[in-house]
Amino acid sequence: MVQQRGVLEAFEQVLAVTERVGAKIQEVNFSEAKPVRGVFGMMSALRRPEVQEGLGVLIELSTVMTALKKDPASIGCSTG
Repeated sequence: MVQQRGVLEAFEQVLAVTERVGAKIQEVNFSEAKPVRGVFGMMSALRRPEVQEGLGVLIELSTVMTALKKDPASIGCSTG
C-alpha cells in the first residue's frame, strides 16, 4: 500500500540524492570558500558554469519546497 502511493520510491530518490550530496560535500574545502559581496560579486560568481548549474538546481528545488507548507494528509503522504 505504501509503495502504491509512491512514498517508497520518493524516499529512495531522496536517499540517493542525500548520498550524492554527502559525497560531494566531503570534497569541499570550506576554509578556502570566499565570501560573495554585493550584487557585483554575485554577478561575477555567475560567470562560472558550476554556479549557474547550482543555482538552477536550487531554483528547481524551491519550486517543490512549497509542498512542505501543505498538510501532509491533503497531499497523500500519510503512511497510516
